[in-house]
Amino acid sequence: MVVGTLPQINLKVRHLQMFLTVVEEMNFSRAAERLHMAQPPLSRQIQRLESSLGVQLFDRSSAHIRLTEAGKIFSERASVIVTQVNQSIQLTQMVAKGLAGQLILGIDSTIPSCDQALVLIKAYRENYPEIEVEIHELSAQAQLTALSNEEIDIGFANPQSVPDEVSTQIIVQEPLVAALPIGHYLTQQTQLRLIEIASEPLIMDETRTKTLFTSAQFIPRVVQHASDSRLMLSFVASGMGIAILPASAQHHSSRTDLVYRAIEPSINVISLSALWRRQELKTTVTSFLNVLKSEYANKTRQQDKVSVLR
Repeated sequence: MVVGTLPQINLKVRHLQMFLTVVEEMNFSRAAERLHMAQPPLSRQIQRLESSLGVQLFDRSSAHIRLTEAGKIFSERASVIVTQVNQSIQLTQMVAKGLAGQLILGIDSTIPSCDQALVLIKAYRENYPEIEVEIHELSAQAQLTALSNEEIDIGFANPQSVPDEVSTQIIVQEPLVAALPIGHYLTQQTQLRLIEIASEPLIMDETRTKTLFTSAQFIPRVVQHASDSRLMLSFVASGMGIAILPASAQHHSSRTDLVYRAIEPSINVISLSALWRRQELKTTVTSFLNVLKSEYANKTRQQDKVSVLR
């Protein structure tokens, strides 16, 4: 079948909606009433539609109108078009309000407290079920690069520093603890002073070493730098030394060959932050930050209640 040049037809969604209403009612009077218009203008609109298409859509030869074969085909296709248009409008409005779309996240899984990021993601999905959430496992530096290249929208990590174009929000702040091998003489104490363990062979994150001992009156004996808590604990278990790391590490390890001790006075460190581009926030990023703010406020209120009870 050879198809020639199709005529240009000035067809609007409104015309299709009128036609479909008549199809549903199979009565011009009832269709006009549903459309909140008089019957004569509706009849003229359908006649113009037929004239534009060059086909007869309704058979009016009997007491009751009915669709022609061409009308049946047009009704099926028009229904699909109107549905797609309505869905597109609804989706567009939801995206504009941050209720739909896509959110791409990066998580540094080497951080024990990264499970708090998953708590936030769960809360976000419950509040915005129509948004597609995509998660990538990335190191802190890889997340900063991905943010710069607009490959992710929000990251969860604990980078040493961030560029000016990246905003941050603290998610987890917790005390440091010392991880010791079973049988170490310091395990006899329930708390350890920093000066007591400074002369021991230490396994630490390089940035944390600089932060803790910059103003100290002694030089620590660091034998191994590492940032992955699982690797640090393996070093301790192998007898290399004592590890100083965030308290959450002990809750994410099933090792029975290690002992953990609090450090006195307590030293709090940031162990997880949310990262995002400062400029041109997507609506899905804004909606996630709203959830983050709400969850953070709830957590603060709960901590305040605990403090009052104590």
